Amino acid sequence: MKIKFLVILLMSTLFFACTENSNEINDLTGNNKNSGNKENTDFEDLKSQLFLITNKSDVSLNEIEEFYKDKILASNEQNIKHLGFYMMMKHGLAESSDSKNKFFYINEQLGLDQNVANITNFYTLLRSCEDCFSEEKLMEIEKAFYEKNYNRIVNQKWKNKELQNEKKISLMRKHKFFQRYYNYN
Repeated sequence: MKIKFLVILLMSTLFFACTENSNEINDLTGNNKNSGNKENTDFEDLKSQLFLITNKSDVSLNEIEEFYKDKILASNEQNIKHLGFYMMMKHGLAESSDSKNKFFYINEQLGLDQNVANITNFYTLLRSCEDCFSEEKLMEIEKAFYEKNYNRIVNQKWKNKELQNEKKISLMRKHKFFQRYYNYN
C-alpha cells in the first residue's frame, strides 16, 4: 500500500514538473504559436495519454516510442514533442536504442523551433551516438543545436531573467564540454 502511494506521489510530482516545464516553454516566447483551441486540446489529450502509458509500472521504451511515432509525431504541438522526448530519455532511449532510432530522435529535436527544456537530454543522446557517427557529423549536429537554442534563449523576452541565465549557462556549459571532449575550440 505504501509503495502504491509513493508511486502515485512520484507520478503526481512528475506530472506537475512536466506541466511546469511545458509552461516554461510557452513563457519563453510569451505567445505560443500553437495556442489555438484545437492544438491546446491536442496537447492536453496527448499529454494525458502519455502519462497514462508512462504511469504503468511495466512500461517499456518501445511502448513510449510507439506512442510517440503513432500519435505525437502527427501533432503540430511542439510542447508534447518535448514531453515525449523527455519521457523516452527517462526510460532509457540513450542507453538502449539503436543508432537508427537515436538519429531519428536527434533529427526530430533539431526540427523543433527550440529545445530549451531538453538541453541535457539532447546532449546525453548525442553523446550516446559517438560510435554511430563521425566526429564531424556529431560536431555539425551539436553546432546546429547550440546555435538555434542559444539564439532562442538570448533573443526572446523572458519573464524570469534568472531562469533565462540558468538556461543560457547550462547550454553554454554543455556546448563547451562537448567541444572540449572532441578537442575543438
